[in-house]
Order: sequence, then C-alpha cells, then structure tokens
Amino acid sequence: MTSMSGGNMRVLLMATAVGWLAVASDSIRVIEPSQHAGGTLRPGTGHSGSDIVEVYNKALSGTTTSDTTPSIPLGSSTPTPTPRSSWVENGRVVVEGKVVFPLGTYVHDLNDSEWDYLAAAGYDHVLTYTNGHIDVSYNTSGWATTQAFLDAAASRKMRVILSLKDYYNETRYPDINAFVNATVIRFRNHKGLLGWYLNDEYRSDMIPTLRARYDLVKAADPGHFTYSVEDSSMLGDLPLFRGTSDVFGVDPYPWKNASVTSTLASETTELRAIEAAFRNDSDIATVTVAQAFSWSIICSRSPKDCGGTFPPIAVLRAMSVLQPVLGAIGVVFYSFDEWTGHSGRTYIPPDEMAVRSRAVRTVTQEMRQLAVDVFLPQPHRVDVPIGDPNVLAARFYGAAHGSFTLLVVNAQNTSTTVTIPPSLISQMMPITASSSTSNDNGSNGSPANPASLALHLGPWDVVRQDVSGSTETITKTTNTRPLEDNMDKRSPSVRGGSQI
Repeated sequence: MTSMSGGNMRVLLMATAVGWLAVASDSIRVIEPSQHAGGTLRPGTGHSGSDIVEVYNKALSGTTTSDTTPSIPLGSSTPTPTPRSSWVENGRVVVEGKVVFPLGTYVHDLNDSEWDYLAAAGYDHVLTYTNGHIDVSYNTSGWATTQAFLDAAASRKMRVILSLKDYYNETRYPDINAFVNATVIRFRNHKGLLGWYLNDEYRSDMIPTLRARYDLVKAADPGHFTYSVEDSSMLGDLPLFRGTSDVFGVDPYPWKNASVTSTLASETTELRAIEAAFRNDSDIATVTVAQAFSWSIICSRSPKDCGGTFPPIAVLRAMSVLQPVLGAIGVVFYSFDEWTGHSGRTYIPPDEMAVRSRAVRTVTQEMRQLAVDVFLPQPHRVDVPIGDPNVLAARFYGAAHGSFTLLVVNAQNTSTTVTIPPSLISQMMPITASSSTSNDNGSNGSPANPASLALHLGPWDVVRQDVSGSTETITKTTNTRPLEDNMDKRSPSVRGGSQI
C-alpha cells in the first residue's frame, strides 16, 4: 500500500472488497476496512456514502471537474477512447490502416541519442518494461516520465508498447486494477502508443487472471492491440491462451557460445509451435522475440551461464530471419540494454560494445529491407519442407503479379545442400506454354515441369532467391556481401561517454 502526502489533496474514493479505493494526483492507495464503518469514512475526511465518488480527474485526463463526478468504473470509455489505431487483421498487424511488419527492441529508459540511434537503425517501435522509467513505477507520479517517453517516440515517428506485465500483485497492491485502468485511459490517445504488453512468460495457471486483465484493457482502450510473450514450457498450452491477447510471441534464446551451440533447434521448435497454435486464427498475430544478448548477463545468479557469448553476426542473422520464415509477422530484439550495457548489469568493454551494436544494427537494417521487399508486398506464403526441420527452414513468398521470393535458413554450424522440388516451384511461379525456366546451375526444365533448384548453404547461411514471374528466370542473390559494407560507424554516445 502506498501513502498519500500533502494537506489538501483531492482524491477518488471507491468502495472495494478490501476497503475504499483512494486515487490522488500522485499516488493510489487503499483505505483499509478499519478506517471506515457502515459506508462512512472516519471523521475528518469530509466524504461519506458507499456509491458517491469524487474523481480526481487530473490523474486520469489532466483536467479538473466538479467535486462530485459520477464514478469511472473499470473499463470505462470515459473520456472518449482513441479511434482504432493498431489492430490485427487476417493474422497481420495493422497500424493506422496499413499492414506493417513490426520491428522493435526491448528497452527500459532512453536518452535522446539512444532514441536517435534506434530510429536510424530502422526500428519502428520499442517495448519498454518500465514505461520510460529506470524501474517500474506504481503510482501516478510516474506518468510525466511516461508522457515524455511517448513524446520522444512520436517525434521520431516511432511508437511504444507500454508494459502492464508487472501489475498483477493484488495482495501487495489491492488497488492495482484501478491503477491499470487509469493508466490505460491516461495514455490511450497518445499518437506514440502502439499497444499494451500484458504477459511476460506467465504460465497457464494465470490464464483466468490474464483473461480478466485483457478484458479490462480492451474495454478501456479498444483502439490498440495487446501483446503477450509465452513461456517456453507452455508450448503445449499455447491454444489455451486465446482470449488473453491479440498478438502473441515466444522468446527462444538458443545461443550460448560456439562450443555449446551447434544448432538453433530449440528456436525452430518454439517458432513452429506458436505458428501451429494460431495459424487458423485470423484475429491473432505472432510477433516473436530474437536473442541479442549474451547469457553471461545472469552469470552472478547462474554460474552455468558464465561462459555465454554474444551471438556472432551470422548467428544473429540466422536467428532473426528464421522467425518470419517460420511464420512470425514481426520481430522484437531482446534487448537494447543487453547489447549496449545500458542496464548496468554487466560491464561491456567499449570495443565489444561497438562490435555488438554494429552487428545488431546491420541485421536490423537487413530485416527492414526484407520487410519492404518480401514480407509486406508478398503476402502469399508457402512453407517449403526441406531436410531436417530442426535445422532447416524455407518459405516461398508470392505476390499477385506472379513473382516470388524464396528464403532459406541453415540453422546449424555445418554446411548443407537443399533441393527445392519442381512441384513447389510450379506452385509459386506461373508458367506459360511458351516459357522455359532454368535453375541457378543452368540446367533447363520444360515449361510444364521446371527443373529442381539446388542450393548450397554454409554454416548459419541465409539465402534469398528472387524469381520473376514475367521472365520465369531464377536469379540467385545472397547476403554474403562483406559485413563492413553495412556497418554504420557513426555510433551515438550513451551514458558515461562510451560508444554504441
């Protein structure tokens, strides 16, 4: 329970199961049952009655009203909620009427140079654990910081997923649902808001609570989607989480170090599980989480992870592209704090910080380009079964005009050769009686029976194969250009003057 301070503070009083709810301009608390009797507050408070509520409207909307305003119940639509801003349609995320491929990163707080860095890197949003604070805030005095955080995002044409994941402890904070409701109402109209983060790896025994929270948030703000990330131990229960969020994700973090990690099989398992769980739900989208950290960050409490290393760029790329290839329609990197040392949990030497930053920035820009070229304009997707599904993934992306792109990920540290059968090529590429096709090795197939396509992939390779429907020729392009070609060496400074 938090306490109120000040002598002439206007408050919201509401009867609850545990007492009277009190909301003030800078805090929310519960007045315990011992402080009132028979629906009348103890002498000296100046208010009485079980149904009369005085709304401290400044805490909700920044304005003031008369002293006796009707109650604003949980999930109220007063004041007027924002028009529909972000939602899920046909399994895709839509923002302001446009289908998007969300590309973001987890953060806590950010300074101006960090905001500029993320905007220049190609991110369209951030997911903040703490709503712009250094730590989680449990009272309305923190709203000014959250407002400034949203303003900073909007000024850079970015958006924010605000977190409500830490506001479930009704034993410690009996008024927490009212605080969540007030927070949603306070920020639902901000142009920098993308959505609400409701669940960070809560297990299936929390489903009733999660569903109640989802209903509360959607009643207060039907104009934005909600986002939840499910625990890897809950893969079999994923369908049970329907009705607790609009957008779901998993957060496979397969990379330990080069001597331990030989495949990304644990990642493919989680990605295939969530794709299977929601593939037939047009009102659900999957935005998954990519590893951009070293497990050594938890070395102090988990000695087995002390040998963790940051993923090399080839592995970082494979882990990231693997997610949309296996069905995700957006990716969030975890996390900015961990690849820059921003959180202060571990020291990262400046040279290592620069290497990490350039690697993540490079892969982010490649993912943004794939979104522009492939994920958004080519909505027709066909899974391609090739070899061992634990270490290989491929997907055709097709467009209405007949062209298609093939993406293949080798999620292992050994080379391999994959063959795409003619039947799958025929599915994606329209072939006329007068046309012919050839594969990248120059062997020809008949118009009705195109040749198979053989691709050789090195360790952790990601291969992009573009095919033009107008000429029926297959032109191979890969991402094997030198890393230095993509590096932006103009990294902004962060706290302490180090470089990211």
